Amino acid sequence: MSLLLRVTIFVEVPTGLCLLLVPGIILALLLGVQHPVAETLLAGRIAGAALLGFGVAIWLTRKHASKPVQQGLVAGMTLYTVAAAALLAYAGIVLKMVGILLWPGFVFHAGFAVWCFICLSGSSLTK
Repeated sequence: MSLLLRVTIFVEVPTGLCLLLVPGIILALLLGVQHPVAETLLAGRIAGAALLGFGVAIWLTRKHASKPVQQGLVAGMTLYTVAAAALLAYAGIVLKMVGILLWPGFVFHAGFAVWCFICLSGSSLTK
């Protein structure tokens, strides 16, 4: 579980920063959106702030977190990764959005969700 949380910090904090600072680039890479409107950029920035907040919570508890705290963080991460994978698949299949990182992003989040489930299945949270 500790490795999962460290990987989360390594991947999601930079992604959150990029969404917060330059959401148009991330939207172009993920969804192929070339000229996002102000509302889309704002929603991307809000998503970036959420990822950054999640990453900070993990960072601040990484060395002293009890098992229940780690389980709570991984449970939240599980919800996020399942939703992210489903939304990316929806964007590609239903909305026909195409960005160079859309399907790699889907595969990453789907794999990460499986890793989260594996970590939680060995914890007392699911027993």
